[in-house]
Amino acid sequence: MSSDEKTPLELIMEGSFDKGLEAYKNGKVKDMDHYFLSEDYLNNTGYALLGKKDFTKAIDFFRVNSILYPNSQNVYDSLGEAYVKAGQKDKAKQTYQKLLEINPKNENAAKALKTL
Repeated sequence: MSSDEKTPLELIMEGSFDKGLEAYKNGKVKDMDHYFLSEDYLNNTGYALLGKKDFTKAIDFFRVNSILYPNSQNVYDSLGEAYVKAGQKDKAKQTYQKLLEINPKNENAAKALKTL
């Protein structure tokens, strides 16, 4: 199977972040309402991987989601949580700060920054 035949999900799962991201972007252009391209699906996939302690892949899915849905508070909250669980405090801080840029009144982000 060539990389052209792989789904965006498969590309991310095999560690090809840039190719996977590009495939997701292309998919959104072709069929922006497809469930597998939705913010909800990507977030759920990230949490499933986070639950398995596969931090790198979980973070990759949350990163894709943050690029595809840059104004979503939920996306940045999830990404920040994944960074915290992975022990990447600096990236978690940056992510929660980005969330506060989107919504300065987000209490979860403010609370997370205080504890980091």
